[in-house]
Amino acid sequence: MNLNFETFEKEYLFDEKVNGSQTDYFQFAENELRLKDKIWCYQHFRQHYYELQKLKKFKNEVIIEKIDVRFIDEYVHYMTVKLNNKINTVNKTLKKMKTILNIAVQKNVIEKNPFVNYKIKSEKTHRVFLTNEELEKLYQFYFNYKRDDKYKTVLHYFLFACYTGLRYSDIEQLKWNHIIENQIYLVQHKTNELVQIPLSENAISLLPEKRSEHIFDVLSNQKSNEYLKILMEKAGIEKDVSFHTARHTFATLSLELGINLRVVQKLLGHQKISTTQIYTAVTDKVLLNEMKKWNSIH
Repeated sequence: MNLNFETFEKEYLFDEKVNGSQTDYFQFAENELRLKDKIWCYQHFRQHYYELQKLKKFKNEVIIEKIDVRFIDEYVHYMTVKLNNKINTVNKTLKKMKTILNIAVQKNVIEKNPFVNYKIKSEKTHRVFLTNEELEKLYQFYFNYKRDDKYKTVLHYFLFACYTGLRYSDIEQLKWNHIIENQIYLVQHKTNELVQIPLSENAISLLPEKRSEHIFDVLSNQKSNEYLKILMEKAGIEKDVSFHTARHTFATLSLELGINLRVVQKLLGHQKISTTQIYTAVTDKVLLNEMKKWNSIH
């Protein structure tokens, strides 16, 4: 047999067929994830693998052709009742499954994605961010922190993210050659889009003196979040902070400072202005400042 891409695809990538026309969901998904290994960012890739393990605990054998609305409803019931997952956690899980099934449609494994007529529920979440006063407090806490330990390490790159809006995955990959004349030029992991971020004075002050290939020695996202919660207690900040709080902080404070919405969109690397507009509703401070303009009327 002559081996070309078509035969390779048929013989090796799509051996997930079982019992004739039935397709094993897990084998299909794992094959597709291998193909996406160099395309998707590591975080996105890992989340898909996590969701596969979660689904295996629900049913250790899943046939793509048999996934229907009833199956989805049963899985939702399992996640909400057995796993005590919140609505938005269920939402993320179903969206990952929907992505895999869309690929199955594209490759003619199934004719129609069962999610086409299925409404995935979600609820609005409160985006936690640090106020300007809290950020300044944390900044001073960092420079007054005497011990050179893991807590200070995490706080170091968390603060840098607060002043740049970078995601965890971008902080993780950030290298010195991404910084030219105090500006970051970086292709974002999540969107694969180039962002240009001029560094503020506080961001520059957080750049390490000692240089290696990567700017920061980054711990896992899970560990970073774990240490951040302890750090907030140490710093006297009563907020449930995760690493993504840094991005929310940058976006919110940028708007509070009066930076144009379109500029904030560009700094964050948002493809749609509507994504950036979410932050305009986060804080009352903007409303208060804007309403003060009425005081100038006599």
